[in-house]
Amino acid sequence: MRRMVEKIIRNCGTALTLEKNGERISITAFLQPNGAASQLNTRTEMSPLGQVPGGRYLYIGPVTPQAEVGDVLTLNGRHFELRRAETVMSGEEPLYRWGLCVEKGGKDPWT
Repeated sequence: MRRMVEKIIRNCGTALTLEKNGERISITAFLQPNGAASQLNTRTEMSPLGQVPGGRYLYIGPVTPQAEVGDVLTLNGRHFELRRAETVMSGEEPLYRWGLCVEKGGKDPWT
């Protein structure tokens, strides 16, 4: 199962840079806007794919290197700080890392 999930991430994800303990590591992962219903009413942005809620971003990435709270992801010159990170398991097997991020340098929707 893990190999299948890794293949999906590798083939369909986006090239990102993971900044961890001062080291920059190239990874492939998913980083998508993710907003709560209440946030949809406060800030709306349009993209070629439709309406984009502001604030939080969903991260889905490989088990290794292990993205942790406080690490920074870079995509197209934009920096995203991981505020929550967990390993998603299938039985005893780790499948992928899941996390929530906020864009650095902007208003912090977490507070």
